[in-house]
Order: sequence, then C-alpha cells, then structure tokens
Amino acid sequence: MVDESYYELLGVTRASTVSEIVAARRVLALEFHPDRGGDPQHMALINLAFDAIIASHGKQSADSISITKTETAEPDVTARDVTTRFAVDRPSFTINALPAVAYEVLLLAARVIGDISSDEPPYLLEVQLEDPPLTWCRLEIVPDAGSSTISFVLDRETDAQEIRDLWIKTVNEIGFSSHEQL
Repeated sequence: MVDESYYELLGVTRASTVSEIVAARRVLALEFHPDRGGDPQHMALINLAFDAIIASHGKQSADSISITKTETAEPDVTARDVTTRFAVDRPSFTINALPAVAYEVLLLAARVIGDISSDEPPYLLEVQLEDPPLTWCRLEIVPDAGSSTISFVLDRETDAQEIRDLWIKTVNEIGFSSHEQL
C-alpha cells in the first residue's frame, strides 16, 4: 500500500488515472526540477512518490503503462472505457550535449521523420511519426552530467528498439554524431 503522503505530495488521489498522475508530476517537475532552480532532494522525493504510485496501479510495469481513456460518440451517450497500451523506453539513448542543444538536434530529426505536435523546449518533444504510421512519440530530454538522456513513450505497443534506431539513424544523418546508445 502506497503511503498517503505520496498522493498528497503529487496532489492526486488513489482514484486518479495514470494520465492525471503523470500530468501532476510534470507540473511539479516544471516548478521543482534542479535545472529550473528547484531543490534536487525535493525533486527526488517527487520522483519516488511518482514511481511508487505508478507501481501500485495494478499489474502495470514501468515498461508498459495501461491508461484508460473515456470517449463518447455523442454528448448524451454514456461514456465507454477504451484501454490503450503505451510502450516506454526509459532511458533510450544519450546525446553528448546539454538539453538545449540536444533538443534542437531532436527537433531537426523530428521534422525529418514526422510532424511535431507539441514541444516544450528544451525538455519535451511530441511527434507524430510517419513510420510506423500514426504512431505518437513523446521524447523526454533529461540533463545527465554534461549530456542529455533521451527517453520516449509511444502510443501503442511497438518495437521500442526499432523506434530508437530510427531516431539514432536520423540524428546521425543530419550530421550530429556525438551520441551513444545506452
């Protein structure tokens, strides 16, 4: 059983969905991340709470989070639950550059392999990939001792290795070869 203080720290409840928990952590990270002037120990506690809460959501694992979305065909129709599987590759690879430079390199690569749907420089980039078709990819860029660790989430159970290889190949093709696979 997860300590209630973890839920309080993230500002969520036991009834919160995984997407609400992820969103709450993201908001806190924007405020408390050390790169934004926050306390590293407080951010570590936020991450610990997040990991514990996510782990407590049934049979879900850190590599495959099941999120339930509610969709309606018409406003007066009763909502039905649809489960979508997400593939997570954390960490995926590193780029030997600070997040601002890594972000720009990934932005160029994203323009080659898909359409950018959202971005929050220099830590987040969301892309609709062209291949595999209609695959949404969210890249998270985390500072890591002078380099940047890149993790991604895919909107479907897809071969994460294939997507990682696509990003690395594209980064190499645009001329930035200072990276290594983890």
